[in-house]
Amino acid sequence: MYYVIGTLIVLGVAVLVHELGHFILARRNGVRVEEFCIGFPPRIWSTTRGGTRYSLGVIPVGGFVKMAGDDPESLSGQPDEFFSKSIWIRVKIALAGPTANFVCAYLCVVIYLWTGGIQTPIYEPIFGTPADGPVVYEKYGIDVGDRVIEIAGRKPGRYDEIFKILEEEKTWPVTLVCEGDKGRKTLRLESGAAAELAKIAYPRVDPAIARVFPSSPASRADLMAGDRIAAVNGKPISEWSELHSAISRAPGETLILGVVRESGPVTLTLIPEAHQVQNAQGEVETVGRIGIQSGVKTESQRVAFMESLKIACMMLYEFVLKFLTVLWQLVSGSLSVKMLAGPVGIAQFAGDSLKQGGYPFLEFLGMINANLGFVNLIPLFLITDGGLIFLFLIEAIRRRKMSVKSLERWNILGWAMVLTLLVMATYNDLMIRLRLGEKLARGFDTLKDIF
Repeated sequence: MYYVIGTLIVLGVAVLVHELGHFILARRNGVRVEEFCIGFPPRIWSTTRGGTRYSLGVIPVGGFVKMAGDDPESLSGQPDEFFSKSIWIRVKIALAGPTANFVCAYLCVVIYLWTGGIQTPIYEPIFGTPADGPVVYEKYGIDVGDRVIEIAGRKPGRYDEIFKILEEEKTWPVTLVCEGDKGRKTLRLESGAAAELAKIAYPRVDPAIARVFPSSPASRADLMAGDRIAAVNGKPISEWSELHSAISRAPGETLILGVVRESGPVTLTLIPEAHQVQNAQGEVETVGRIGIQSGVKTESQRVAFMESLKIACMMLYEFVLKFLTVLWQLVSGSLSVKMLAGPVGIAQFAGDSLKQGGYPFLEFLGMINANLGFVNLIPLFLITDGGLIFLFLIEAIRRRKMSVKSLERWNILGWAMVLTLLVMATYNDLMIRLRLGEKLARGFDTLKDIF
């Protein structure tokens, strides 16, 4: 249900905003709009008002504004047709859709920041295991599990205070007083070492459970919110990352968990469910999941309204920059085309963000709108708004309108490129995310056994 609702809201808002931008600018500039449709046909509802047909399509993955004379084959030279208008008016109408998406994305992020959407995890001032393993701490004299008693003359109450001090140039060199299994020690970090440690250090996340999802292996094994996992198959653990690794490596295998709870220690047995995930190369890996959520506490941070207006601009820039990075990785081959996602992929992301709550979903909605706005400005895809603007600029340079045959060729080329990407993304959705190939193979094997 989360995936269905999340997808309908995300695609519905993004498409509605985009097409509404085109619609408003077209009407204001005297272009006759024949149809305003959300979704793709077959239509499930329609009404006509003011000469415009308003409709809903049964396929909720897009929409369109049909303007008079926007199809090269239907040009009649009437003054209210799209291609009868000046180049500047056509450019404005084409820009209106992406601009509307950027405005929507900006408003989503401003609301997210202003109402307290930023959730800051609260960790104890203890060094945990970094991504590259505890060996990276050796050059600094730090051990996993060391608690910071004092840093730069201050007594930190939480880990993010350590991170901020390590990043601040005015505190360099930094003196740390730590206490761990090897006793108390005083360390001095020069500017380079402090900056490096800020990038690689990771806080210790206690393996405590905040939430157990219904109908999950954890729920069936009677794990409860508030439980702390102290051991897996007899091996003691002290961090969430250790618990996550142990579960991920054991899909379909029996795990014996040593659990600490208020009533006393208990031992529970469960079998992680196998889940399919994609790595950075696009390959599908099978990992274990038991349906639990970390017990890390968070603190809601509200940003002042005027400040949120500034930060929202930076966040939109980061959304677009991240999209460009992924696009370059796909083109250069460092990221597999198997990572391309279609409607199913978007549905998964939308559903997951909706499960996490209203704030993560609002941020995701902003990101989708920003990405949709930017994608539509790329002239590489000649059927997009950016492609139309590119053609209009060529027309302005040549100082004469393009012929109908030229427009038809550009139209065919654009659709060919878009459909190619759509086919690739749909293939990934069906064969990787929905595992259609595996299901068909099992079905054929069953038929063979029967006959």
